[in-house]
Amino acid sequence: DKVQADTNWQWISSDSKYSKFYAPSRIKVTNRTKLDDGKSVATELQAWTKTEYSYEGAMETIKNYGIQAVLTDPAKLKYSLALVQINPQNRTIEYVQEDFYDADGKVIWSKVYNPRTTKEINSQSFDEEFYTYIVDAVFRQGETARSKAKNRWHPLWKVKAADGSATSSIADTSTMRLKGGN
Repeated sequence: DKVQADTNWQWISSDSKYSKFYAPSRIKVTNRTKLDDGKSVATELQAWTKTEYSYEGAMETIKNYGIQAVLTDPAKLKYSLALVQINPQNRTIEYVQEDFYDADGKVIWSKVYNPRTTKEINSQSFDEEFYTYIVDAVFRQGETARSKAKNRWHPLWKVKAADGSATSSIADTSTMRLKGGN
């Protein structure tokens, strides 16, 4: 597999289930929009990501994809590569294809997304770190640092009831964006 063999994977993060990587050299700007001043801005990016799995991460992934009949032994699933398409202005990611591999680098299951599902990136997204690192590689505006900032969450309001309970609302400042006049 050419992507696997010719790629310098950069580590992003690891936990007890997953290790995440991306390939800076494989990020491509696939669409640009011309601005009024004659400059252009990237509006579509394609990139490759890699996820390595612990046994627990493999079990969770197999269940989430509903592929228990294909991958009956979670110990065999070692990593996956995914081609993703990102729209930075809308803060979205689409998976184009994913290939799942065993320890010998043999593809054991693949999926081509047709039609693709657009996922909006937020703090609960498995893909958020992939997204921020890829966007930072192109725009270099501190998206990754902003997603980890202590002041990412901003309180909007808080109301205390007579019984002592409280209701509050907070906003994720890293996901805010201007849409038209809104």
